[in-house]
Amino acid sequence: VEGIDHETAIKRLNNKPAMLVNILNDFKKNYAQEPGNIRTLFKEGNLNDIKTKAHTIKGIAGYMGADALFKSAADLEDFLRVNNTVEKEAFAAQHQFSEPGMLIESLAKNIEQIIASLDSLPPDLSEKKIEHQKPDAHQKLHEYKTTDQDQAIDEEKNRGGDKNRVSDCHLLGEFISLLHSGEARASEMLPEIEAILQAYGYSSELSSIAEFIDDIEYEQAGNMIEKILAQMK
Repeated sequence: VEGIDHETAIKRLNNKPAMLVNILNDFKKNYAQEPGNIRTLFKEGNLNDIKTKAHTIKGIAGYMGADALFKSAADLEDFLRVNNTVEKEAFAAQHQFSEPGMLIESLAKNIEQIIASLDSLPPDLSEKKIEHQKPDAHQKLHEYKTTDQDQAIDEEKNRGGDKNRVSDCHLLGEFISLLHSGEARASEMLPEIEAILQAYGYSSELSSIAEFIDDIEYEQAGNMIEKILAQMK
């Protein structure tokens, strides 16, 4: 697929080509309208939302091995993070552009190019769900609830002491590291993480975390767990 370094992407995804297929098709489905959205936000002067989108796209592009898309998203995010006028001018000179609209247009065009190149994927690939090889996060949570409910209840009853809290915080820290490193095996820890979060009253956050992981938004999932871990500590 043009614009995708598939060998690098598969290595980043822990040698799971099916996961790369899933990410590519999800990107095609979810980001086809994004160039128009970004251009509209720029016309409205909404640079904060553009910065957020650039950050998200940068993370996904990294998993996809879309180097040009990654660079355009990273450059835009870095520029929008700079508040000092002098620093902004220096950044613009270094990256050879005259105004932020050029960076925004570069990102929009890179997205369009990737979307167009993904049309070369055979239609049947989009139907080969990765669940055939690995249950998705919501499926894992569902199976855990239906097959290990009694064990979960026992674990919750036994938690709460300082020793257990230290151990639970350590596991959450490990989970966060896997998420921020983009390790696909983070999803395999979900049942254990669910038991911990339920024990400390964070059941309502589980659905959002699972959705982030299903959408390969590992960084967002990690950020949620980080906030929970800080509260637990």
